[in-house]
Amino acid sequence: MKRIISFILVLVIAVTPMSVAARGATNSFFEILARYPQDQRAQYIAMLRPFLTTDAGVAAGIDNVNSGMFESILGITMTDKEKDAAIRVFKSFGCIDESTGIRLKYADIFQNKVPASISNAIVYGINQMTKVLYDQSPAAKIVLADDGYTSDVIANMLKIIPEINGGALFNFKDGVFTVANVNPDFSTKFDEVWAGYETAEGKTITAYKLAEGMANFLNWVADTDKRHTALALADLGVCKVIGDGTVPPAAAVRDTEYYTVIDSMSGVAKSVFEGSVVIKTKESIPSIVDVKVKSDNPMIYRLVGSSILSEVKYSIPCDGGIKAALEPGKVYVIRTAPYPFIDANGWGKSYIAALYARGIINGKSQTEFMPDNPITREEFVKLVVELFDLVDENAETDFIDVARDAWYYKYVASAQKSGIIGGVGDGRFGTGMYISRQDMAKIINTVLKSQGIELPAGDLEGFKDDAEIADYAKIHVYAIRGLIISGDDLGNFNPRKNATRQEAVKMVYGMLNIYIESIGD
Repeated sequence: MKRIISFILVLVIAVTPMSVAARGATNSFFEILARYPQDQRAQYIAMLRPFLTTDAGVAAGIDNVNSGMFESILGITMTDKEKDAAIRVFKSFGCIDESTGIRLKYADIFQNKVPASISNAIVYGINQMTKVLYDQSPAAKIVLADDGYTSDVIANMLKIIPEINGGALFNFKDGVFTVANVNPDFSTKFDEVWAGYETAEGKTITAYKLAEGMANFLNWVADTDKRHTALALADLGVCKVIGDGTVPPAAAVRDTEYYTVIDSMSGVAKSVFEGSVVIKTKESIPSIVDVKVKSDNPMIYRLVGSSILSEVKYSIPCDGGIKAALEPGKVYVIRTAPYPFIDANGWGKSYIAALYARGIINGKSQTEFMPDNPITREEFVKLVVELFDLVDENAETDFIDVARDAWYYKYVASAQKSGIIGGVGDGRFGTGMYISRQDMAKIINTVLKSQGIELPAGDLEGFKDDAEIADYAKIHVYAIRGLIISGDDLGNFNPRKNATRQEAVKMVYGMLNIYIESIGD
């Protein structure tokens, strides 16, 4: 059997243990329906509905299989084995008690495309799951996506699963989906229906095996997005996330010159070690230590007491692990940091993920970063002030466009007090204005100088549009050239162009890297 399919294979997308017939020479439900115009597909779905929602309908469906009526309607010819499988499909629906109304509820959602009210995070998680299905079956994309089965409709179908199963069907732990529990009453009935049936490969069908197949299907989602899918399914009651759902990093080297990996420690909570790499630094170490771990987005914390984790801000992912400013004789915990943003998965993702984990940046909402939006002057100043802990709660500013009750007041006031920013003239800071690339360069180089980092001035004629760079910014632009900023493909710096949020994050990430390197010198 190449794949367990049937005219109710739509339930595969709902990840239910309800998909059954052997493929053989018969095309899947998706492939059959994809042959027909959209309106005709809708007619077939309406035709099948009464055969699935009641016990009497199930019996009638079986009669129609035996009589050959379905073959005539769909224009197919079924072998005896395929008829046997189709009959078992109908009987499978009878495993769900008619009195619960679950079958009727599901049919309403599926036929009428009834959406659920869901968050952007759930939309993103479902999209990652359906992408796998559509990659495997282009016909599924035609039947589902093109016919209006959007993420919110699929989510509504998914919500039926815990009703059938009496709880979550899957667990998600350490980045892997597994079967949590299959309702024993349903499983017993379902397994009886399929007793004695063998696929073309000689395999048997059980409710647990089908659920296990669905878990394997979910595990095909890319690791970077699997956690989003798990959290979406958890919100819908389909899945239970154990821990934070991240893939734990694995230490490449357990014992090095500067640290030792430990698996337990007296007085330390067991939860600290779950999904983590825990190290203890030795008494003689350099200012910056490279910890070898396997993780796309590692974050390191200092252990305080038995279970409190304090983030090590001055750390940065590096090739093969994480580079961090550590103290000798202390315990540190490395974990894969969660990444909440569903709209920032392009070239800037690694920079955004690193700074978010270190508390330097936030999104526009809990799940949206808006990476291509331009960044304002006050937003960029906040990044720089947060990076170097320059907030002075007593600082004041006399900029006429910076209100004392504004969220950015303390950042602008602290930056002005530190001498790293100026205004735009007429006593104004330039609140709400998008910051130019040359102004960013000036702020970056100025703040690095305030931290004792003096970068050498570069070639003042390097960019083709050098004449467009303001005199006040030129020395700063070339000081950080190649280390933090670069030009475009034509060799222009574009000094007056406004930077996007992810471009700004990349620059701040570069500052963090330079600062950490300076600590290690």
